[in-house]
Formats: sequence, structure tokens, C-alpha cells
Amino acid sequence: MKVLFLPPNPIEAANTRYRIHQYLPYLASRGIEGTMAPFLTSELFLQLYRPGNTLRKGMGIVRAALGRMRAVLQAGRYDAVFVSREAMLFGPPVIEWALKNLAGRPIVFDFDDAIFESYVSPTYGRLASLLKSPAKTYQIFSMSSHIIAGNEYLASHARRYNSNVTIVPTVVDADLYSSSGAGRPPTGRTVIGWIGSHSTARYLDLLAPALQRLAARRAVLFRVIGAGREIRIPGVEVENRPWRMDSEIEDLHGFDIGVYPIVDDAWSRGKCAFKAIQYMAAGVPVIASPVGMTQEIITHNRNGLLAGATEEWEAGFAALLDRPALRDQLIEAGRETIRAQYSLAVHAPRLAAILTSVAA
Repeated sequence: MKVLFLPPNPIEAANTRYRIHQYLPYLASRGIEGTMAPFLTSELFLQLYRPGNTLRKGMGIVRAALGRMRAVLQAGRYDAVFVSREAMLFGPPVIEWALKNLAGRPIVFDFDDAIFESYVSPTYGRLASLLKSPAKTYQIFSMSSHIIAGNEYLASHARRYNSNVTIVPTVVDADLYSSSGAGRPPTGRTVIGWIGSHSTARYLDLLAPALQRLAARRAVLFRVIGAGREIRIPGVEVENRPWRMDSEIEDLHGFDIGVYPIVDDAWSRGKCAFKAIQYMAAGVPVIASPVGMTQEIITHNRNGLLAGATEEWEAGFAALLDRPALRDQLIEAGRETIRAQYSLAVHAPRLAAILTSVAA
């Protein structure tokens, strides 16, 4: 069986890396040959959210659109086409329509965000939302032979348009993430860590008051990875690092506490709580906002902590610093949660079964 994978972004994007790339070896072992064809090249992806180079970006987008037309012409070589989020970053679903109606290929549509909601880009503002045409997601739902949703909130929207919906969360290779050095009690200065992207860095404002109060009493370092800009919090020592794909897991192991702040809105409720999953898999105790899927993954005081108000974040930090037994419990239970429910080993056979079924 041959499957053409059409993600919008290259391997540097977490969505592509964790919802497609990590599955390819297992799929190959089951006789499913995958061909990757991202809309953006790695070079263009890294440039797109940085200022400047407008002409180069524009030419790159044109070449990417031409590449999608070639993909439609070549789709007949494949048994199925896997579309992640959207075939192109802008416009109506013309590529998806052509794949179904001109190439006659079954489409497996995968999404892990509330991409049907209007979203204001932190880089390009409302213009990007208009160009992306979020309402096209509902059309893609109807065109697809099977839909894979990252959580129940997303799946409930998809089921209004298509009965063939399966929930597959965004998962990790639990063996790859485990490390004997991770999860040790903090000694000296405590490293509170966050890993993310330019689009989620704005949520760090939620943490500032609790971090300021903590830093007034304790020796702490707030390590921020991947924000795309300098994060500064008065009274708090902040270390800003760029995100690097080759050191992602090592960077996680350098955290003593992992934080996942997020606001409660329509966009955030569709998120798959992947930061929490990464922290737990790496043996890092997590504190997260009780929004959407975090409440499914985390049971408060069992495998992680949930915090909404500033006082709850403060209490969470204090508990993890002052109660070693609780810390050890959360680490162990967190790792077990990932192995049992959010690991590649659990979900790779499920993805293989879906792909096989649409081509039958």
C-alpha cells in the first residue's frame, strides 16, 4: 500500500513530526509505504514567521502552490492521500476537492487544533485568518473518507459532517523520551521550564505573577524554549533559548518543573495538550491550566497538577518544591499515563488500521 502524506509544514513543525513522521517506520513494517510532500520547505518554514524577505517568501509560496498541483497529478500512483490540517496554507480546499473528484483518491484528514475557528496570527494578524479560510475545514470533513481528530472536542465537530471519525491523540515514543537522569529532585536553583512556539508564547503572561512571587522567596530560573522573542519578567531570572529539533528531548530533561499555561477560549479547547504529554513522558512533573484536553490527561494530585488562578500556580510550585513524595508520585504516574494512553506503541497500529481500511 502507498500513501501520499500532504502536511502543510515540514518536519520542523511539531504537528508534522509527531502526527506523521514518527509513524513512518512502523507503517513501513506493516507494508504501508509513505511519501512525504509538505507544502512548505524547511527553509521557507523557518523564514515565514520572521520579519523581512517578503519577496522571497512570496516566491516560495508560489512554488509551494505549484507543488500541490503536481501532487494532484501524481496522486493516482497512491492508494490513499493523508491530508494534515490543510493541503495548502491559504484559500479554499481546491486541492482536497481535486484529490477526491479528479484524482479519485480516498482522503484521510487529520487535525489536532480547532482550525475551524477564526484565529488571529501573532505574526500576520487578521489577514492570515482571512487567507486561511477556516470555514473550509467543514468542507474537507465532508470530502474525506476518514477523519482523525486529536481529541473528543475536535471529533465532536467532525461528526456533524462525517460519521467516520477516530480519535488519535498526539503522542510520543515513550522509550525515546525516557531517561534515567530525568525526574531527579531539584538541587540548588530550580529550573521551571516551558517549551513552545511563537504562537503560544503569549500565554506565558498568565504565569508572570506567580513566578514573580516565587522568585522573591526561592532560587529559581525560568527557562523558555522556542518563544521566538525575548521573554522578560521583572524580578524573575529568565533564560531564553531557541528551539532545536536535535536537542528537544534533552532540553526537556533539563527542566525540574514543566509548565503549560493556556487561556480558556474556543481555539485553546481544541488543543491536544501536547506540552503536558511531553513533560510527563520525559519524567518532568507538570503544572497545567485546566483547559480542554489537559483535564483528560491530568488528574490533579495523581499524575500532575492543574492551576488556574495565580494562587493555584503558587501552590503548585510550592508543593513540587516542598513535598518530594508528591513529586515522585507525579513523575511515576505521569510516565505510566503516557505509556498506557499516549504512546506511539499504542497508537501506531491504530493509524495503520485506518489507512488500510480506506484503501480496501
